[in-house]
Amino acid sequence: MKLMIVWFHVAAVIQILILCSAQEQVVCPEYFTPVSNKCIYVGPQTDWFSAVKHCHQAQANITLINTKVYELTSIVTVLLNQGISSLWIEARRSAEFYPITYQLPSSRYYEKNLMEPENSFDGIMTKWMENEPALDEEDNCMVLILDNMTSGGAALHAKLDKCDKAVHNFVCVTYPCGNQDVDCWVQNAKAYKKKGQEHGILLPPKLEIRKENNTYFLDVYSPEKLWKYGNNTKTINNPVCIIEDGNPLIDNVCLLDQEKVLSWTSENSVFENVIQYSVSKAVFRIISENEGYIICRAFVAETMDEVVSQKHLFRSDVRSHIFAVILQYWMKACNLNFCEPTYSLQHWTSVAYNLSQKLKTWKEFRRILVRPVRMSSRTENTVTRIFRIKIFSDISAGEIETDHHHLNNLYSNLKIIASNRPDGLVEVLHVRSSKFCHKEETYGNRTLHWPVATIGQTVLPRELCVNLEGVPIWRQCTGDFVEGAFWSDENENNGTLYQCEVPSPRASFLHKLSLQVEQNQNAANALTQLQFALTSQDTKKFGSITHLTPAEIQYAANTLASLRHSILHDSDLPTIANITDAILKSSLNKTNNTIVENKMALVVTNASNIILDSIDHMLNKVELNYKETSLVVTPRFVTLLMDIETGSRANGGFQGLAARKPSKYSDKYFRKEDIITLSWNDSVETLLTLEVSAAVLLPPQLTQKLTEDICNNSHHKTCNGSKKHRLVINLFWDDGLFVANSARSGMPLHVLSVTLDGEKHPDLNPPLILLFDSTQSSVSHNRECVFWDFKANAGLGNWSNTGCTPTLRLGDYHTIKTDICICTHLTHFGQLISPTLEQEIDVALDMITIVGCSFSLLGLFGIALTATVFPDWRHGASKKIQLHLSSSLATLMLVFLLKAFLFTSSDEPKLCLVLGVALHFSLIATFCWMLVAAWFQYLRLTKPLASLCRAPHILLKAAVFAWGFPFIPCGTLLIVSPDSYNSSQCYPTGMAHYFSVIAPISIIISINITMFVLIICSIYKLHNFGEHADNGLKYTNSHQLNQHIACRRLSTLIFLFFLLGLSWIFGIWKLSYLFCCTATLQGFAFFVFFVVLEKNTRAKWSYLFTRKKPETIYPFSNRNSSGSVVRRSCDYQRTSRNTISTLSSLS
Repeated sequence: MKLMIVWFHVAAVIQILILCSAQEQVVCPEYFTPVSNKCIYVGPQTDWFSAVKHCHQAQANITLINTKVYELTSIVTVLLNQGISSLWIEARRSAEFYPITYQLPSSRYYEKNLMEPENSFDGIMTKWMENEPALDEEDNCMVLILDNMTSGGAALHAKLDKCDKAVHNFVCVTYPCGNQDVDCWVQNAKAYKKKGQEHGILLPPKLEIRKENNTYFLDVYSPEKLWKYGNNTKTINNPVCIIEDGNPLIDNVCLLDQEKVLSWTSENSVFENVIQYSVSKAVFRIISENEGYIICRAFVAETMDEVVSQKHLFRSDVRSHIFAVILQYWMKACNLNFCEPTYSLQHWTSVAYNLSQKLKTWKEFRRILVRPVRMSSRTENTVTRIFRIKIFSDISAGEIETDHHHLNNLYSNLKIIASNRPDGLVEVLHVRSSKFCHKEETYGNRTLHWPVATIGQTVLPRELCVNLEGVPIWRQCTGDFVEGAFWSDENENNGTLYQCEVPSPRASFLHKLSLQVEQNQNAANALTQLQFALTSQDTKKFGSITHLTPAEIQYAANTLASLRHSILHDSDLPTIANITDAILKSSLNKTNNTIVENKMALVVTNASNIILDSIDHMLNKVELNYKETSLVVTPRFVTLLMDIETGSRANGGFQGLAARKPSKYSDKYFRKEDIITLSWNDSVETLLTLEVSAAVLLPPQLTQKLTEDICNNSHHKTCNGSKKHRLVINLFWDDGLFVANSARSGMPLHVLSVTLDGEKHPDLNPPLILLFDSTQSSVSHNRECVFWDFKANAGLGNWSNTGCTPTLRLGDYHTIKTDICICTHLTHFGQLISPTLEQEIDVALDMITIVGCSFSLLGLFGIALTATVFPDWRHGASKKIQLHLSSSLATLMLVFLLKAFLFTSSDEPKLCLVLGVALHFSLIATFCWMLVAAWFQYLRLTKPLASLCRAPHILLKAAVFAWGFPFIPCGTLLIVSPDSYNSSQCYPTGMAHYFSVIAPISIIISINITMFVLIICSIYKLHNFGEHADNGLKYTNSHQLNQHIACRRLSTLIFLFFLLGLSWIFGIWKLSYLFCCTATLQGFAFFVFFVVLEKNTRAKWSYLFTRKKPETIYPFSNRNSSGSVVRRSCDYQRTSRNTISTLSSLS
């Protein structure tokens, strides 16, 4: 040991001498210190993620230090001299039961497993994983502990710690600058940012993995903004792609072969003087010998944020079948070499080899590969591991049949092997296909036959089976490539899971039709029957339910899917359009919100994608019968089919399709006169000045380039270049079929889809131009150009902005109310509009509103019950005003909740009109009674009570005003513009809203604010306010009296705030949360002040239930004085009037 310590000191001295001799030649970036042939930066204590980001921003060649001992020895002395005791290491366990691997692309050991448990180099003994960590915890990062030994040496060991704990230092390592590289510290991020700003819009980098013709590609958008892009070396990979299969012993890093770099700019285009845009993309071919899930990562230079692609399954084309086998082994001693995933793979590799040798004794498994993947779970004496078995098959049967055959035989043979307990094998837990969930039968109140499904797919049984809500019974094939495919209810009792209820007549009809179509029924006849079933209101045939249930939509989708490859003619186009319109109408119908939007919108059975994909296929297969164009317009769906030839621009041909904004007096759906086709003769200026709600413009070179590609790929010596292409443009009124289960905010106004020959056609140059109405939102940066990605969200679909970007308007065109997007491919497009504060009715606001209104109604019911049980309680003018105000407010709350829960659509104009007028009238009446209450309180402070007693019919006059005035705005609106109530909210909109609702409410609130100020000023002028409020209390000093008076004043302020309706100011100022939290509780506040805090009323209720005679109450403590009190108070002198009337003003 002493020899090792001496050797360590000698090595340190030699390194210092070398450092001193080379100090003049070594130039490090700013803040870095030269050590040996490297430059290091020692950072402060922080969490692992911040340390990584800091090293990247510092342009370090090595982000954090790694665990190779020979790279540590050169900096250990420096660290110990600075008092550093612990350092973050780049190794990390990212998920439970995963090995500890190097996690950073800047490492030469990226995605490799940690080194051996112990190592020694240059006299420094390093122990890795000296303590056995918990395997079922996520996000544990490696920490290097530096111990300065008392004898002068150093000892290192490593442990795991939570990555988010900011208690460890870090070290960034880079290489010295060259002699000519004086500014090597300057980051390239500034140059990237400047380059992006020159083109107007800064587009964040995006990574997308796609597969074409059995080849995998990585598309990198805005690659110039990536950290050290173009300077990749053996030690820096950005971007980097790995295959996640859980086995770090193999080389999981894929080879990226850059094929091309593309760019799109507005220069030299027809929009050069109108808009500005710039998009760039690098295309890499992904090469790997392994199979599994590919995931690609990259770091952004400016922010060092990590960009991650979606996972994509990477499989070879070799004819083989892969299975996930989960086996349980008995372990006598579960040490690091056997149970720690980082070090135990060498042992399990030998176990896998022995297993393969035993399986090869069967002829069917002569060509087989067995590999250990990772640990699945662990107990005190057992370890459960996942193995991957790949069988190279010579069976000529279909893929599904062969896979099922191998699955059954493999399970049987493994059971035989396990009976002999080789290598401690205890049990065969699962043998699963890596691709299919095979056919099964389940038994509930009827037998259900389930078809084959792939991972992530949701299927229905062949039999018709629905639950009580009309939702079809379904099963999902879950799992992944590592753990295999299995049904989601694998471990449950199928006998009790699936109880089939009686389906609706329409569901039975559609289910029967879907089975008939599978048997090659005539396509035109099937479409006609489907249209009849979806649009018919025949209650005798289809029952009393007029809207479509989820089961009916699903079986309609299945019928369309069976017709997607059928031969159709132009005479079938109106039928297809009407079917789409009917489904859109049902998906947009809010009356069955909990069924259609919560069940179908969660895309449980993926009906949305099935319908959209089937419609696209059918429209691309329709034969136009010598016609070049066919346009069909329905209220919610527009489709245009064209057979176009190359060079259509030169002939003044078709350029695009647009929909004008609907008229203010129309039914706000598509009309044929609002749909216009655009030609190349239309100028760009004319197009932008059109009031369009949505439009699409095709690039002029699209068909020409497509024909050239066909000729280049055909390998024919002669190609005339003339070919007709099928162009299909669809326009959807809303996004009812595009159900995104994601956190993206906003929703598109319209959705456009464009396909050419049924293909997506990536890399369009020039790009596709899309126009959307921008009057729906005043905040332009809340808009996002998106397309519908069918493969996102595990195949369920989601909106994505990859390849789509907004543009900048130039010159005089920046004031035009039209947003312009460009997209470099074809598919379904939309523009997400994030809602403004006024429109944000999210779940929290809905819950606050419902709870608040419910509490208010409960409180108002308490007031009504008090007035009914105690008739003498409602005597007096103030009590009657309270009851009128409570009645109008209760009517408002009831109508609001009735409309919210029972009537959420404007499809029934008469009922919508009745509810709208009732809501409008009750709102104005409530404010009128709040004005009466404010005026009554003000008169009490400015006139003698005796004059109030002598005022003739004061309450009758108030009632005529408060109940009569609302007839003026409501009646005027009904005469002038009754259609104003037929909005989506059944409530006045536009100018009618401002003149008939906002104007009278604002006037009343302004008067009430004035009354509020006058009343409060009068109260605070009274020095003896509250003295007579409760004569039963005795105060020992003036301090207690002052506290009592302050509390009385505060309660008066709060009471007047609710009584005068001042909380509605928040609604006018668009403070949504404050408004919902205060205005909805107004009725409950009335109950608290009118009943709960009123002593006489509490005494009455107490006596009613307990029969206990109440204590004597000072007459004037009844803030809600009865008529007798008012009559007696008329004889009081002026000196005491203010105090008494102020107490009465609390009512």
